[in-house]
Amino acid sequence: TGHAKLHGALDVADDGGKTSARLAVNGDLETMHLDTNARLTGDWEKPSTDDLRIDSTIEAPDGATLVKLLSLDRIVTAGKGPGQFKLLVAGPVDREMQIELRLRASNLSAQSIGRGTLSFDKGIKMSSTLDVSNADLKPLRPGAKSDALPFSGNSRVTIDNGKVSADDIVARLGGASIRGKLSVDGGTPRRIDGALEAANVDGAGLMSAAFGLSRR
Repeated sequence: TGHAKLHGALDVADDGGKTSARLAVNGDLETMHLDTNARLTGDWEKPSTDDLRIDSTIEAPDGATLVKLLSLDRIVTAGKGPGQFKLLVAGPVDREMQIELRLRASNLSAQSIGRGTLSFDKGIKMSSTLDVSNADLKPLRPGAKSDALPFSGNSRVTIDNGKVSADDIVARLGGASIRGKLSVDGGTPRRIDGALEAANVDGAGLMSAAFGLSRR
């Protein structure tokens, strides 16, 4: 079980029919520190006029702990050292909002900048540019012993009700150059479609790193 010690403050004001609500939450989650500020303004009797802004930052003395919190520990590994995650959501509640995510740790740097909508009945719909400056990928086979596989690249990513599509992929995986597109459907059974082109591929090296197998 984890330990959390958080402090919250809510301030609501009404100015001539226009309501403004501010919420600040800060404190500690285990060894990590959370600092979140949210503001909602508009006429609450007319939700279409409401404007939302959320700024949130999580600082961790150990980047690996932050990667695990974000459920990315099965994909990437973080070296020793601090980590930081930042989230910005801003815009009209019932229309497209600006959504920015930034993650930084030792041997890991990535950001996603785009626009999207979030609703209870239709889920998440988002289009963004994903830029991974530096990452060490883990082997695909759980529990496999292998060196991390260096990765960097960028892509145009769309999320639509559980389906994730990456187009215009330009990346480097180990010593290989990769271009193409890939999509993953979150349904059951899961469906993966795409077309990737690679150059300068060290097949034995990639298989060894990806699956934790002997290079032979």
